[in-house]
Amino acid sequence: MPIDPQSYVPPYVSEINREVDGDLDDCVLGAVISLGALWTGGEILYKPDGTRRSVIDMREQRVKVLGEGKRSGGLTLPDADKFIRSFDPRLPKLPYYPMQKPYDGTLRVTFEEFWSRISNGEAGILLGNPSLVKDASSPLRTKQGNDDYGHAIMVYRGQLRRARVYDSLTRQGPSWTGEWVPKEDLQQFSRAYGDPTAIGCALIEIGSETMAAREQRKAIVAVNALNTKLSALRRQYDTLESERSKTVEELVQANLRISTLAADLESAESRIEILESGQNLDEVRKAARQSFKDDVLAIPA
Repeated sequence: MPIDPQSYVPPYVSEINREVDGDLDDCVLGAVISLGALWTGGEILYKPDGTRRSVIDMREQRVKVLGEGKRSGGLTLPDADKFIRSFDPRLPKLPYYPMQKPYDGTLRVTFEEFWSRISNGEAGILLGNPSLVKDASSPLRTKQGNDDYGHAIMVYRGQLRRARVYDSLTRQGPSWTGEWVPKEDLQQFSRAYGDPTAIGCALIEIGSETMAAREQRKAIVAVNALNTKLSALRRQYDTLESERSKTVEELVQANLRISTLAADLESAESRIEILESGQNLDEVRKAARQSFKDDVLAIPA
């Protein structure tokens, strides 16, 4: 069913909580799992048989989904796209910025555009570096002893110059609802990737990939296709009606011409009869004048 972008709360996914193989599972995975939950209204958290997935188990699919070569090291937004769509192949390609291999991203937004969108029903992954945040007491600066590292956070609900942030570098459980982080801190954080015209980020519309939303889009496509077909039929009908009207007019004109030709033919036949009768033409004219005179005299005074 449709979700309310302002009320749905996605699960939090820690990068370090319940680590099973000794390697940190990269901040990108925690961010994209939470983002995927917002994208699908939580439906991605359920298997096809209806059982609920553990977000920690989802996080641990890193190597299985991305390959042995991705066991360690930082992940990218293209990796996030491949990872989240492994749980729901019907998802469209994640919109992300184009500055990470294979450089196929199409999203180009400034920070202000990013902020506007997360303040109006969208959510995103923001890439950055905590050391660029000037306020040492910022929630983005208190996760590790050394803050100089590339990082990815999930950001949504921008309002009153702050936004809700899920930073995977805590040991909080899935029910944790994140922290409010000032807009200024997020802007400073974002300067580590991209450029002023295209910051390092991904963006989705909250709830746009629920089953209900997908079915609604299918219905709209079907209705639009039907309307297109009806419009084509209407144009065909109008063309045929125009041709019919033109044909009727041509028939009327043809009938008039036939009537004229018939009258001409009758007159010609009369002249032929006169000529064939051998009557003197002057006598015929005299008889015709007399007949006309008789007709006039017969008109009542």
